[in-house]
Amino acid sequence: MSNDLFADSLADKRDRLVDDKDQRVAERGLSSVVRQTDAVLRGIPSPIQVLNTTVQVLCPKNTLGLSFAVRITANPETSKIRLNASGVVFAQLRSIVSSSSTPLVRAEVSPSRVSLDSSHMSAGDLYSLDLEVPIRPTGLVDALVRRDATHESPKSTDSEYWMHAQIRYPESLTRRYPGGFDLRDVEFPVSVAITEHLKTVIPRSFIQELEAGVDLLAERSPYEKDILGRRHVAAMRRRGHGNTMELLGNLQALFFPESFRKYVEVFDDFVYDSCERGLSFYDSLPFPTWPRAMNVVSRAQLGVNHWFADGVLKYKRQDFLDRVKDVMGLRVRSPTQP
Repeated sequence: MSNDLFADSLADKRDRLVDDKDQRVAERGLSSVVRQTDAVLRGIPSPIQVLNTTVQVLCPKNTLGLSFAVRITANPETSKIRLNASGVVFAQLRSIVSSSSTPLVRAEVSPSRVSLDSSHMSAGDLYSLDLEVPIRPTGLVDALVRRDATHESPKSTDSEYWMHAQIRYPESLTRRYPGGFDLRDVEFPVSVAITEHLKTVIPRSFIQELEAGVDLLAERSPYEKDILGRRHVAAMRRRGHGNTMELLGNLQALFFPESFRKYVEVFDDFVYDSCERGLSFYDSLPFPTWPRAMNVVSRAQLGVNHWFADGVLKYKRQDFLDRVKDVMGLRVRSPTQP
């Protein structure tokens, strides 16, 4: 066998292994959805007949949205129909085809059941029964969705992260839920590295001052403390202008979500959701300095009819570093600059 054929054979085997693993992981996650859906279905009494089922995984709320197209098969004998469904956090019955002019049917939710007002229902009416239940167990989205992020080589002024999310095994979802299965607002976190870039613009004397402070706090020997104290003072003098805590405070403001948001853009199938600072670079100091990375969350919509999403997160690195220079008093502005 030639080297090319051997390489192709290995690639095919690798792809099959990945596919097999994705199928096993996805079907384990799907089995938990099936159990929860079936438990709800068992609690729906006559005269309600379920015609179709649609499932939505509502990621931010960590709930399953279950929509059942239902028919009323006979005139209800009581003013309320009770569903034995524990854990329901939301319920409503929307009219599709009904003899009543009321588009929504009042629903009362208790810990173990849902009560529907059936006083206006008649045989033959069609409704959409919408319920939400907490996802159990956790980790469902990770089981159903594979997420990959690639950090491209930094360009002259920006850094880009390519994002790809896809349903692991869409065939199983289509087969089990032909009425539809969607994952709404799937979270995609990206760790935007900033420390190495910050070190290129923050004065070395300022970093030495902080590192001397870290060593000083950790030292127990009085003799070594004296040496480190003098080193700390010398670094402060080399840095010159500005109060250390004031500079750090101004620097911290750049890592607030509303501030850092200005330096991040998300494109294509993803939308920006939020960001937060990661772990502090100097985690032994009793006050914050700057984070090792900023954690940026984007979201995408996935489903059996759109089972993958691709996008780009752009970190406007140079713009951010210029702002850091402004805070540190290192950039000389022309009179026309803002």
